Amino acid sequence: MSLEKKDVRCKLSQVAHAALAAVAEYNDKDLGEYASFLLERAVLGEAHAARVMAERAARWGSNGMLRGAPEASERDAVGIQGKLKTAR
Repeated sequence: MSLEKKDVRCKLSQVAHAALAAVAEYNDKDLGEYASFLLERAVLGEAHAARVMAERAARWGSNGMLRGAPEASERDAVGIQGKLKTAR
């Protein structure tokens, strides 16, 4: 038995609607059914990414260092361009 789904309405651009219709037809799905599938997948993916980032942020201290890790070395303070990062 599947869970009851909530009704959501949105508007798409003509280009997005045409693409959705084409992909739904290709997958032999109803337009609304396929739109629901895509929206659910996108929303749950975003929620998962936010949860992962929140968990990572909780593990890292306010100074950006991993809690419980030894002090940062000079190597750790080097930025992308190879220059030492300075505190602002």
